[in-house]
Amino acid sequence: QYQVLLRMPDASGKMRPAADVIPVAERTGVIVDIDRWVVGESLELIRQRDAEGRSLRLFVTQSTITLSDPGHAGWLRGMLARHKVQ
Repeated sequence: QYQVLLRMPDASGKMRPAADVIPVAERTGVIVDIDRWVVGESLELIRQRDAEGRSLRLFVTQSTITLSDPGHAGWLRGMLARHKVQ
């Protein structure tokens, strides 16, 4: 079991922690896109590990903005089905 922690490089290549990225993403309206990207990457990794016979459980934090998005639950259901993750 692992927790997924967002890290993003800035213009100079320095890796920025989620604490720096999330507030800016929320203010600029891109947090839903970032959260969905993180979920998609995590589900792909879970699918790959499962195909290798290695179980993996990831905990992915989502912004309250993302969680309250009207289309998020349907999007997440679709992603889980597409990656065959239960």
